[in-house]
Amino acid sequence: MLADQGDPGEGTAGGAVQFLADADRPGGWLLLIDRIRQSYVDLDDPTYLDFEYAQWFADVFDALPAGPLAVTHVGGGACTLARYVGATRPGSTQIVLEPDEQLTALVRARLPFARGTRVRIRPVGGAEGIVALRDAGADVLVLDAFAGGRVPAELTTVEFLTEVARALKPAGTFLANIADGGDVTYTRRLVAALRTVFADVLVRADPAVLKGRRFGNVVL
Repeated sequence: MLADQGDPGEGTAGGAVQFLADADRPGGWLLLIDRIRQSYVDLDDPTYLDFEYAQWFADVFDALPAGPLAVTHVGGGACTLARYVGATRPGSTQIVLEPDEQLTALVRARLPFARGTRVRIRPVGGAEGIVALRDAGADVLVLDAFAGGRVPAELTTVEFLTEVARALKPAGTFLANIADGGDVTYTRRLVAALRTVFADVLVRADPAVLKGRRFGNVVL
């Protein structure tokens, strides 16, 4: 990766934002907030997913019935997955709940969406935005929101997950990206909360993470 020399970092409500150009992929960009890797976007090929957890998300999308989807994303970043869905499932309608309006403006300016991508970004937090969604309107709801390297606590409560279930269609799918390590207590607690709301729960992670050997992403 090579830093964009014209971008020393712009401050937003969420922290200092930087865009790094990928020397190996002409259209590739890495978004960092306070030097933490947040999103990777390839403007020339939105189906290219650099982060492993994003590839796991895509595996689930690819396994769903063909055709456009109604998708809500809690957490925006550079909208990597929304771009993927727009490219692989034309006609999909997508809502992104991202409270940091300055970040959204920077992403739109530096990493514009491909023509025809139907994405509406609402400047609200996840807990507030989920409550405002209509009943049984989403095919997929994605939680990928971090503050200071952690998922905000209000986005992992039973109350929040109940609202997620309400907003999903009966056959809908909820996807969540979290970070954990050690004895994965956080993952265990979230799985227990999910089981109070959903009939089926699947966990995917690198075996080294689940065995407590390192810290990393866990997809639920």
